[in-house]
Amino acid sequence: MKLNVGVIFGGRSVEHDISILSAMQVLAAIDKDLYDVLPIYLTKDNRFLVGPGFDKVETFRTEDFSKALEIFFYRESKGLTFGYLPKLKPSKQVIDVIVPVVHGAGVEDGTLAGYLDIFGVPYVGSKVTPSALAQDKVFTKHIYQANNINVLKGMELKKTDFDYQHFDLKGFNYPVIVKPATLGSSIGIKKAYNDQELTEGLKIAFMYDHKVLIEEALEKFREFNCAVLKTRKTYRTSAVEEVIPSADILSFSDKYETPSSKLNASSNRIIPATISQELTERIKKEALRAYIALDLQGVSRVDCLYDEQNDHLYVNEINTIPGSLSFYLMEKEGINFTEMINILIKDAFYEKNSKDQLIHHFNSSVLSSRSKKLNK
Repeated sequence: MKLNVGVIFGGRSVEHDISILSAMQVLAAIDKDLYDVLPIYLTKDNRFLVGPGFDKVETFRTEDFSKALEIFFYRESKGLTFGYLPKLKPSKQVIDVIVPVVHGAGVEDGTLAGYLDIFGVPYVGSKVTPSALAQDKVFTKHIYQANNINVLKGMELKKTDFDYQHFDLKGFNYPVIVKPATLGSSIGIKKAYNDQELTEGLKIAFMYDHKVLIEEALEKFREFNCAVLKTRKTYRTSAVEEVIPSADILSFSDKYETPSSKLNASSNRIIPATISQELTERIKKEALRAYIALDLQGVSRVDCLYDEQNDHLYVNEINTIPGSLSFYLMEKEGINFTEMINILIKDAFYEKNSKDQLIHHFNSSVLSSRSKKLNK
């Protein structure tokens, strides 16, 4: 019997459109002989839709949802199912496992994971706390520093207590990079060479987030990425890729709008990177350490910066649900996209069964105690 797999994508996120493209790739690669697949689109105002053509990008280019139906989830004895709005008509279809293919704050940050946890359905990828921490660049930096993982010098600014007139970089040297703390895909990022550019960068970043990370910028560096895949109790690292940006900061266009984007893996992305075996192993080791430090699951991509002149390797960012699920990096290690999806789904059931073995109830006499005074 085939498993029923729900693939959730979209959501209220600035990376909404990238999620759609990633999902189209997952839907094309998933093994239809093993799974009955239901594409579930999460709209920009967070409504769940199902309908014809949801496995084709053209549906979302034209936003033709005329035949789509809004759904709501609920749990019955057989597992997670859903009904149709507004008449609350049940579908009678059970979903055995969810594959989230979402990117960015509001979905990838543990929000969707927490929602799925309520229903007790197995799902691919990291759980609530690791997802939330990994989405926040400030928290991630603190965790890496606590685990002696090399990161760039940085400082946190909050919009609520920030004063443009009396701001001091506190010993930082220009140029610096200004980043919204919880965004990805290079959105809202600016490199600043002086106070005026810093102010401009902060104003832009604070339009996207209430918290901003400022980091000292490397002037001459190379960027390398490595994916990590957890399979039950073991970990597998991917091939290392080198990214050749068109500017000194990898832009949204570099990542997603060119033939060499992360959704295509082509000319501006060298896989495997033409570097020494020693450096390759260092990058893989740091990627694995970064993944384990955050207690992640599923497949994630770790982005590193390498200061070649000083031979310093820094972990820059981590993506818990990377674009295209980084299948192109795993393929170079002999794991094709279809096989990787199978691994992820199997691991989702393994993690769910492991969690179910824990004690989730505690018998107490609190509610039956007549002497308990609630009002004092």
